[in-house]
Amino acid sequence: MKKQILSIASAMFLAGTMFLASCGKEDTNAPVITLKGDATMSVDFNGTFSDPGATATDKDGKDNESDISSSIVTSGTVNTSSAESYTIKYNVADEANNAATEVTRTVNVVIKNSNMFGAYSCTDQVGGGSVSTFTDVLAAGTQANSLILPKFAFYTNTTPSVYVIVKGTNGTEIDMPSQTVTANGATRTFSGTGSISKDGKKITINYNETTNGSTVSGVNVYTKN
Repeated sequence: MKKQILSIASAMFLAGTMFLASCGKEDTNAPVITLKGDATMSVDFNGTFSDPGATATDKDGKDNESDISSSIVTSGTVNTSSAESYTIKYNVADEANNAATEVTRTVNVVIKNSNMFGAYSCTDQVGGGSVSTFTDVLAAGTQANSLILPKFAFYTNTTPSVYVIVKGTNGTEIDMPSQTVTANGATRTFSGTGSISKDGKKITINYNETTNGSTVSGVNVYTKN
């Protein structure tokens, strides 16, 4: 009789242990972060960036889901006065210290041609020769995102005006498509590439000029006044 009671007690203890174990299932579920908005965004140079943020959900040991968006930790900044690509990071952990997979957003600060309008102090150097200085005023060309350079390469003016295209992920690249103009009474063909400084204050153009079958290389630097 005593042996039977002990067997029943053991069975009840085991069942209780299993019941408690099932009730107290360990939480191993990591939270999930979801971005609001796109994973890659663009913002105008000298504009305003507003982070759309993110949401986070988490399941406990019983798979009950809850919103823990308020616990998200965001890191990273965007400086719209410097044309670069920035990364914003989002992280969160639940009460059981399960960490979500980090989610990131790329924000590209982009220079447009309109950011570059205005007066410039300029230099021109052909080959390793002396440096010539002049001033110029840049404005919009007829091509998309273009700039006209009325006094390019130290010519008083060109007809039509030489133009460049502002391009690239951050608008810091310059393309000078091949173009033929009249300058100082001669027909000249220009082409080249260049760059814009991240702060939007300097344009550097490396160009080739072909006149009467002869080609020379030069560098124009435009510094915003």
